[in-house]
Amino acid sequence: MTEGDKMFERYNKADEEYRETPFFSTMDAIKERQGKFKRGRFGHIQALVTEFVDSEKMSEKLQVLANLANFSYDPVNYPILRQLQVIDLFLDCLDETDVSLVEYGMGGLCNLCDDPENATIILQNDGVPLIISCLSSPNENTVTSAMYTLRTLCQYLQAKRGERDLMILQKKYSKSANPKLSNIATIFLQDFSWVENEAKR
Repeated sequence: MTEGDKMFERYNKADEEYRETPFFSTMDAIKERQGKFKRGRFGHIQALVTEFVDSEKMSEKLQVLANLANFSYDPVNYPILRQLQVIDLFLDCLDETDVSLVEYGMGGLCNLCDDPENATIILQNDGVPLIISCLSSPNENTVTSAMYTLRTLCQYLQAKRGERDLMILQKKYSKSANPKLSNIATIFLQDFSWVENEAKR
């Protein structure tokens, strides 16, 4: 197993503490957990952000980014991630040349984009063109995360010029020999056919 594979494996595994508690519980339960763990979580996530910014070694940056993406699974962490501008950090990674930085940054966005406040930040920071560009990545994980994210964000978008490229790429992947990519793209096209109609105007 390569170092990159090991990092992606760590990125995919949720923290043991999170696995013991349902993520998408009631809002009261989420607030209770926020109060219980907020101080420790904030300090830990803040330390990770500082380490990512200060680190000069790519291997260390990737490890930190994988950890931040992992924290993005849990709605309890969303206020902290917003406060520390981790969503902006993920978006910045999409513009990097390192394939793994893009992969983990896109994975982090995918994990948290279903929250309306997080989605608003992504849209306000012109994240959609960056995410669309990830559909052309040679990395399957990046493409899959981008597809899921765009499918989620599409409910907040108004169809307009610029979505044409998105529809072309989604149509391309709907015919892919890879079942995972094909299925996601097909569902996207079925659920949001109104975007296609607007793109034709």
